[in-house]
Amino acid sequence: MNLQNRKPMALCCLIMFFTCSSLLAQRDGADPNERPRPGEADLTIPNVERSEVICFALYTVHDHTLKLTAQLYPLESNDSKTVRLEIMKDGQWLEVARTTVIEPGWTAPLRVENWDDTQAVKYRVLHGPAAKYEGLIRKNPLDKDEIVVAGFTGNSILSAHGGDISRQDLIDNVKKIDADVLFFSGDQVYDHNRHYAAWLKFGRDFGDIIKDRPTLCLPDD
Repeated sequence: MNLQNRKPMALCCLIMFFTCSSLLAQRDGADPNERPRPGEADLTIPNVERSEVICFALYTVHDHTLKLTAQLYPLESNDSKTVRLEIMKDGQWLEVARTTVIEPGWTAPLRVENWDDTQAVKYRVLHGPAAKYEGLIRKNPLDKDEIVVAGFTGNSILSAHGGDISRQDLIDNVKKIDADVLFFSGDQVYDHNRHYAAWLKFGRDFGDIIKDRPTLCLPDD
């Protein structure tokens, strides 16, 4: 493609890579109840209240189709297995999709076709009588000459990737530049014995920005 012939409406992507290059070998047969070594994350799955059972949600919008996957903590045998998606329309919450939680993994994939991507829309994911997770589906930024993509790699639980340090500086910077899209390119999860617990921790670490932005994510490369 000859980019020089493109019209002024070209898009520029500002990519921020927060990289960690060192790798540590994983131990085989790790005890899931073993306490973390200094600098490593605590991968204990918290026993959350039923009102907090939705850990986080990832979404994208493409070709007028919204795809959103909610990640839940483990459900109890008597918990509902239904998750609902509502959007704010004309000042009222309107249900637009519902799905059954997939086990194992506790994921809830939701899909809405004929999505109007010309405006930003508030959403909330609901489970049972009290669990609620809210965010914003952004509009398609066709009116912008530039889009901002925040890229991440190697933010796993390994001490060489950051371990259990706070990610608040990354969160604050992404909010400051108001990134349009988030791209997690790999090694977000690096404990293959406790993958689910590490994935939940990733959601807790970055949930404050992924709830309001389309997100592309490779948990591990």
